[in-house]
Amino acid sequence: MRIFEDRLVQATGYDEQSILAGVLTGKGKREFIFQARDPKVFTRSLTEMPQEVERYPIEIHYYEDPTWDYFDRVTKNL
Repeated sequence: MRIFEDRLVQATGYDEQSILAGVLTGKGKREFIFQARDPKVFTRSLTEMPQEVERYPIEIHYYEDPTWDYFDRVTKNL
């Protein structure tokens, strides 16, 4: 997991288009929360990220969140 996390941050942070805002772990999953300027650029960075023999099983979900409300909502009860 550490190699994946290092690759993820390196692939998405090199051009100052996104920032890793938080990481949530629970229910057998790890969610990486990014604030990105352009979802298409961010997604392209992920698809170009170095992989292992098998591709990483990732899902990408995004929506407009200029006030960072999502991060506040999911961390409010922690």
